[in-house]
Amino acid sequence: MEITVATSLIQGGIPAEKSTWADIGAGTGIFTLALDAILPADSTIIALDKSPHPLYYLHLQKCKLKIEEGDFSQPLNLPLLDGILMANALHYAKNPLPILQNLIQYLRPGGQFVLVEYERESPIIPWVPFPVPQAQFRQLANKVGLSAPHLIGNIPSVYNQDQIYAAACQLG
Repeated sequence: MEITVATSLIQGGIPAEKSTWADIGAGTGIFTLALDAILPADSTIIALDKSPHPLYYLHLQKCKLKIEEGDFSQPLNLPLLDGILMANALHYAKNPLPILQNLIQYLRPGGQFVLVEYERESPIIPWVPFPVPQAQFRQLANKVGLSAPHLIGNIPSVYNQDQIYAAACQLG
């Protein structure tokens, strides 16, 4: 995915105010760069991944970058956050509920949670082993105290005729 596509996909869920965000399961940093394109100067982005080595090559234009090594299924070394972005990562969790419960403890009341996932029911092994379609995310969000997610964007997936969606919700 290109940075411009990632940026347009999530832009509707990222408030344009100086803030601290975490990109959970940041991978190579494509969505970290998208956050940098959207957030105002001097915002902070924490890019977290269990294999963070590619993230050290990122050069942000406006925001401060902090890189954290961590597994999102475990307790994390994160401050209280204004926003959490989880793009193409939750589908690696067999049981996503405890993952979301773990993550929202780092989100301040009123903080934004943005999820990017595949809109599909069946797995694509090994890339999307446990899909999280929008209907499932709505149920999960309700269970962890997030507001009802609203769709902020979607794009065609490289897999079949599927879509990748971006949804945003708030804590509290």
